[in-house]
Amino acid sequence: MKTIRVAAIQIESVGGKIAYNLEHAVPFIEEAKRRGAEIALLPELFPTGFDLTEAIWDAGEASDGPTVQWLKEQSGKHGLWIGTSFLEAVGDRFYNTFVLTNPKGEEAGRVRKGRPAATETFFFEGFPGPHVLDTPLGRIGVSICYEGYLATTVKQLHEEGADLVLMPHSAPTPSLSAGLKQSQLDEYDRALRAVSSATARDLGIPAVMANKVGRWKIRSPWPFPDEDSCFPGYSSIADSEGKILAELGNEEGVIVADIALDSGKKAKNIPRPHGKWARAVPSLFRLFVISETLGGIRYRLSRKRRKLASKISLSAHEG
Repeated sequence: MKTIRVAAIQIESVGGKIAYNLEHAVPFIEEAKRRGAEIALLPELFPTGFDLTEAIWDAGEASDGPTVQWLKEQSGKHGLWIGTSFLEAVGDRFYNTFVLTNPKGEEAGRVRKGRPAATETFFFEGFPGPHVLDTPLGRIGVSICYEGYLATTVKQLHEEGADLVLMPHSAPTPSLSAGLKQSQLDEYDRALRAVSSATARDLGIPAVMANKVGRWKIRSPWPFPDEDSCFPGYSSIADSEGKILAELGNEEGVIVADIALDSGKKAKNIPRPHGKWARAVPSLFRLFVISETLGGIRYRLSRKRRKLASKISLSAHEG
């Protein structure tokens, strides 16, 4: 058994403003270090922002671009493991890629989101790769936002022997303007608050979830309505039994907690799935299949996507 101190960093980010977002996160990294954290998790796509329009491609980065360089710099400077995801351009494709860097300022590994959610499929594709990174701290699993609700992800983390799971989120609250009922929004809210504890219980390992806060106003791709909502936060840290050790509301901040990596508490068998889901999920998730199908088709057919991704990738090689 090993005990480590983990941190979840909950912050606001601005769409497309990579340099600004990275600089904004520095004081939170420093606070996590002051509070004794050994590993700090930042939200999904926090450097990129979450503008779900074609403008998001302008914030795409090469595989070793500004975000990865910043992660290495901050890890080396503070002697801290740090992880987040960014929009990675590889060839003519875009991926939502999580990178973890170690205290020596080196990349420890990366995991690409395997299953984009809803309208995300218009702008990046999934990648069916491993979801666990081997590190001196232990086998660190990565579950990016929507993946935490999928039976396939929970099964993969279990089979790959994760000791701890990091759950970067960029999960906004859907709005009533999208035609949803208040009961559906409440259901979604409860599931987001509980995702770290539910995942921890399923696997018998600690879970760290970091989400964004702040306003979320975008023009959605046709035929979906524009959104005027927010990122609600709810970042949390749960132990291997699913007990919440620390959590945040809807404000920026840092939470830390000591977690035990105890192989004796790992689940021998994961719970029976609810169809494609790891557990009961909000009803609105079942609507995602429509946008995921349309998004995948438009993404594959988009010449603009291929041109922009190729340009970003090529410029990195030329540099």
